[in-house]
Amino acid sequence: MRVDSFRVTNFRSFPDSGLLELAPVNVLIGANNAGKSSLLRALHIIQQGGTYTGPDVRVGCRSSLIEINLSGVTNVPIWRAGDTPVTVKHEITLSSPNKKGVSIGWNQIMNGAGSSGGTYQLSNIEPNHFVVPYFSRRKTAAYSEDVREQAAMKMSIDMSNLAAKLSRIGNPYFPKHRQYAAACEDILGFVVSA
Repeated sequence: MRVDSFRVTNFRSFPDSGLLELAPVNVLIGANNAGKSSLLRALHIIQQGGTYTGPDVRVGCRSSLIEINLSGVTNVPIWRAGDTPVTVKHEITLSSPNKKGVSIGWNQIMNGAGSSGGTYQLSNIEPNHFVVPYFSRRKTAAYSEDVREQAAMKMSIDMSNLAAKLSRIGNPYFPKHRQYAAACEDILGFVVSA
């Protein structure tokens, strides 16, 4: 599954981003306060743990719209996608008339047929997660020392479970350990472990 394109309207600093076409790997570059984190935040709403608040709706507006177009979607039970790849478009409306609270509305269009009224957030548990919601230069308020499997598998927005993730992937018996160690050596010159 991959995001082909997305668009935000009246979301945070964006009156209308226009349709943003994405490649398999994308790098967002820009000045501070240009909206890079806002775009990632909009994508993160589709995953459990994704947060949204009244200030996400642009100042002077009562609602915002996030459109996310995905292709190659298979075996996502909450979306009723089977083994045959389908295209899915999500329209997420955030309404906040007073900026104190926010309500969310979902419209899902799968292979051209729409449905609405449900909540369609993806799991935030590996390997079925959608996005790793970590922004550079964001400090973690606290670290958890819990290294059990459920802590290691969860995608946390604040990386408080970093010790669990490093403990798991740093274990030489972990199936992907060799690739992890090689990537660390190639990029950093040393292997990061817990």
